[in-house]
This record gives sequence, C-alpha cells and structure tokens, in this order.
Amino acid sequence: MPVTSGYGMQYWEQWVKYFLTRDPHHNSLDVDPRHPGKWLDRISHLSTIEDRNNADLRPFARAGGKLILLHGAADELVSSRSTSDYYRRVRDLSGPDATHSFMRYYLVPGANHANFGTPAFAAGWDSLSALERWVEEGQAPMHPTVTDANHHRTRPLCAYPAWPRYRTGDPDSASSFACSR
Repeated sequence: MPVTSGYGMQYWEQWVKYFLTRDPHHNSLDVDPRHPGKWLDRISHLSTIEDRNNADLRPFARAGGKLILLHGAADELVSSRSTSDYYRRVRDLSGPDATHSFMRYYLVPGANHANFGTPAFAAGWDSLSALERWVEEGQAPMHPTVTDANHHRTRPLCAYPAWPRYRTGDPDSASSFACSR
C-alpha cells in the first residue's frame, strides 16, 4: 500500500485503537509496526485470531451452509491472490463438486477494498437475496451482474477461476463480456 494512502492510515488507526490497545484515545502513531515493543505479544495473539482461514468447510456444508465469497481484483489492502488460494484449498479438501454445491467465489474486476474512489469499480449486487434464494429455494446464483455505483457500467460475475473477457459491443455493458478461463 502506498505511504500516501489515506485509507491505509484509517485502517491502522482503527486497528490500533480498537483491536490492539483497546483504547479509543490511544495515539496510533505511537505504535511502530516494525518495532512494536510492548505490543508484540498482543499483536502475536491477535494474529492467531485474525489470521484464521481454516479450509475445512465440510461441517458448514453438512449443516446446509451456503457461502458467496467476493473479492475485488484491485484490492489494495488484501491481496485477492490470498482469497483465491483459500478457495483452492477449500476445493482441494472438499472436492470440486462438493465445493460447488455450497460455495461460489467471484473475483470482481476493478473493485478495490472499500468500493470508493475513481477509477475503482464500486461493485453493487444484491448478494443477500441471492444467498437467501440459494438457502431457502435451492437456487444457486446464476450469472450475477454487478453495477458500478460510480459510473454507468456493469460486469458479469464469473465463478472462479473464470474471468469476464470482453467480446464485442459496449465496454460498459455486462452483455459485452463472456466468462472464460
């Protein structure tokens, strides 16, 4: 993340105040991430909580759980590669067909971490209704489309590892793209 990124500083400030020190009045600039001093043990403890990414979702699936996982391809804070790796580990452990029965993963083109700023693609999609239909009616998401709140453009969401590739037509329209590997 660039040093000039205001978002990175906001994240750091909130993390230091509310997670690390548990003191909303603590000056976040007093904590040096390269030399955390007295905060090292607390940071190590938080890492055991915040960095959990157990790929064994089989109990969740057996209980009828459904998961729609999205990650912005232009996320400047958390690498989409780590989420793609997590998805592959879930699939490798559960098996491709079983994973497909309870999980969909979409990499959102142009979307950053918090969907703000230009030229970021501020992806909007009613994923809650899609999840409800999947859980309550057994209807998995089919060809979802995201709409950019900042601009008048749409993109198809492609189930990973597929990716929307431009074919022909209006580059601002989801219909001009096809999901391909």
